Amino acid sequence: MKKIKTKDRILFAALDLFSEKGYDQTSIDLVAEAVGIKGPSIYAHYKGKEDILD
Repeated sequence: MKKIKTKDRILFAALDLFSEKGYDQTSIDLVAEAVGIKGPSIYAHYKGKEDILD
C-alpha cells in the first residue's frame, strides 16, 4: 500500500474545505488541522493558500 504524500493530503483537505466552507472562510490553520499537521508546516509544501490551487 502506497502512502499518500503530505503535499497531496494538503491538497485534498484544502479542496474539501474550500467546497464546504468556501475559499475565503478556509484558513491555512484549518487545512493543517484537517491534515494533522501544524499550520506553518504547509509552507514547506506550498507558498500559501493560493498556491494550493495552482
